Amino acid sequence: MTGMKPLEGRTVTDSDGLEGRIVALEPGNDETGTRVMIELAGGRHVLVPRDMLNPEDDNSIRLPLSFSTITSDAGTEEHRIPVVEERLAVRKRKVVTGKVRVTKRVREREMVVDEPLLRERVEVTRVPVGQWVDAPVPPWREGDTMIIPLLEEVIVVEKRLRVVEEVRITTHRSEFHDPKTVTLRSEEAVVEPLSSANSEPSSSS
Repeated sequence: MTGMKPLEGRTVTDSDGLEGRIVALEPGNDETGTRVMIELAGGRHVLVPRDMLNPEDDNSIRLPLSFSTITSDAGTEEHRIPVVEERLAVRKRKVVTGKVRVTKRVREREMVVDEPLLRERVEVTRVPVGQWVDAPVPPWREGDTMIIPLLEEVIVVEKRLRVVEEVRITTHRSEFHDPKTVTLRSEEAVVEPLSSANSEPSSSS
């Protein structure tokens, strides 16, 4: 009994957060053991087994059940104590095990572009004609050559038109290659693992 004296006067908190004060210790027999009398608000007294009290590290005392479930008062021989069992609650939390850094690297490569190009060259040829005509002659084409008649008026007994010259314009086409070097860019992802020493685990209920 001497070892139990320090409990008197201390506050006990039940599972609902209600508080009571230990006012006395009641010695029991081999079947019941030592019981503690707790005074609640309003003057109600309850008896609970000493073994059900859980002293905490902060000197508080916890009761793993509610005062409202204890039906006995002081002086009553019969009392009802719920049977308590412990159950395992498994929870998961997320832990950062590593980090990676993703960077983009620009790679350059040279590519030869060789496409055919078209170039036109005009050749002008003057061809003497000296032919008389009755009316102006319009230009015409012969294949790739455009022929433009040049006219002049000549004073004779009567005035007539004569083709004195033809201007022949011939178009010559040729293909040639003019290679150019161009630079093309592409991106690729580089994944670098980081040390997990500085990572902080993040928890979730």
